Amino acid sequence: MNRPAANANIQLRKGGRRGGVGVAGCTASLMLKLIWLTGSTIFLVSISVFANFSKEQLTADNLKSEQMRHVGQRNGPRPRSIRTDPMVTPELRAQRDGIKKNGDKDDRLHMKIRRTRTTRDKARNTKTVPKENGDDGELGSTRKDGDDKHPDDTAPSKTASPDAVILRWLRERNNKHGTTSSGTGEDLSQLLSDPQYFDPGTLPLSQLSSLQQCYADPTIYRKHFMEGSRRRIPYSETHNLAYLLIPKSGSSTGRFMMKHEFDAVERPIEIGPSLENSIAFVREPLSRFYSQYDEAFVRTAPWHSVQNSYYRDPNNDGRQMQSHPFPYLHENLESYHDYEDVFCPPSTRKSRRDCIYRASAENGTLASRLERFVMDYDGRSPFDIHLALQVPLLSDVNNGRSIYVTELHNTTNAEGDWNSIARRYLGEKAVLGENAKKNKKNADKESGGVIKGRSYPRRFDAGLVGRESERRICELALLDYCCLNFPLPEVCGGSDKRKGDDSTHGGGGGAIGSNLSCKMDYDKESRRIRIQPGIFPQRRTI
Repeated sequence: MNRPAANANIQLRKGGRRGGVGVAGCTASLMLKLIWLTGSTIFLVSISVFANFSKEQLTADNLKSEQMRHVGQRNGPRPRSIRTDPMVTPELRAQRDGIKKNGDKDDRLHMKIRRTRTTRDKARNTKTVPKENGDDGELGSTRKDGDDKHPDDTAPSKTASPDAVILRWLRERNNKHGTTSSGTGEDLSQLLSDPQYFDPGTLPLSQLSSLQQCYADPTIYRKHFMEGSRRRIPYSETHNLAYLLIPKSGSSTGRFMMKHEFDAVERPIEIGPSLENSIAFVREPLSRFYSQYDEAFVRTAPWHSVQNSYYRDPNNDGRQMQSHPFPYLHENLESYHDYEDVFCPPSTRKSRRDCIYRASAENGTLASRLERFVMDYDGRSPFDIHLALQVPLLSDVNNGRSIYVTELHNTTNAEGDWNSIARRYLGEKAVLGENAKKNKKNADKESGGVIKGRSYPRRFDAGLVGRESERRICELALLDYCCLNFPLPEVCGGSDKRKGDDSTHGGGGGAIGSNLSCKMDYDKESRRIRIQPGIFPQRRTI
């Protein structure tokens, strides 16, 4: 075979193969470009379609939401406006219009209206049970619904005025006992032409309404009153809320709550309608007296140097600025340690720190001194402010009538009532203790979020106090029982008296064991009912 020819054939075949590959490569390249262009177009179209769909869906959702909102407003409960709310008087509407014309916000007006609605609908049942131990009465025994017949103490009656309630009560009472024959024609002045006597705690009135019908005779209880209409009390300017201090009736809790929950500052305040809201707490009188006595005992002791005119100054030969009216109370007690050794004997403790919260282990020495004191005390001249009765502290010394109080609560239900107050002034979702916890660093030894006062146990053993002495205490505190509509405890004849005929109680004599009753008459000069104790306190003669 000719070699050049063979090489030529080989080259021809190679060239042919190269030519074939080039045509196929061009074709494949064109197809790839076409596919890429097609994919890009599809991708762009897809994005455009998806964007349009999302926009349409969002519009539909918004439209549906808007429709549902209008349906809810049309069919659901609509919030009351100032013009349509029946609780809003023409005066409030005019006030609102004037505020809007001046360009100011009407938040305060709305807040006032909300408080009015809430106060109108609020209701509370309270049963008072004397505490066995404790100092300030913040947390009493557990309250059971329906145990107390007192109507709402924070709002006026929606059905009848106190006068109308008393009028109906007197007519029913007289008809029951057959003491009237004139039917329903008599008015209050006629029905009360002769004083009517009744048992403490039996009036069909709230404690606030009873207080407002009370008369605390300034000539008898003069030294229990506070002079003047200005008092140094916790006041919240934000809520225009004042807290009226009553010693040994939850005042430690009240101070704490007002300061840490309502941003209140303690300062002199004029007590009157300009306050808009003034609240107070009261306590079962027998339980309160035990705490009163314990506090007054220590504050007037010869070793207590703070604001004590009975202090015996060791740097002045042990002389006192003023002699104690009952010196036997601190006989043989020259220091607090001497006092501590009585209620916490050295044989019962490992150290003095054990005595702080331990129940009293006294042998009757302190209890016997209390019993002697209640017999000697005339009930008219307290030697310490902590012995003052509650009603005079809530009354005007000039006329013996109640000062401006808009809400009256019971320490038995202190926690529930403070929560109710917080919801009204701070909002429905208010949780007591949240502000206090935030301010805990500033609260020193106060326990943020816990509703309680100084809960030291009593230093005398209340179990060693005789029944006769307890009945005497009820007699001394009869003004509080009658005017605050507290029922007498059983030891003071509370249960036995319900069995008898209360229309026959004369309220005279005042001997131990006699019926402790209340008196109601009519003051023609002021044209008002007067609720008073059936007997007034005086010193015992044994």
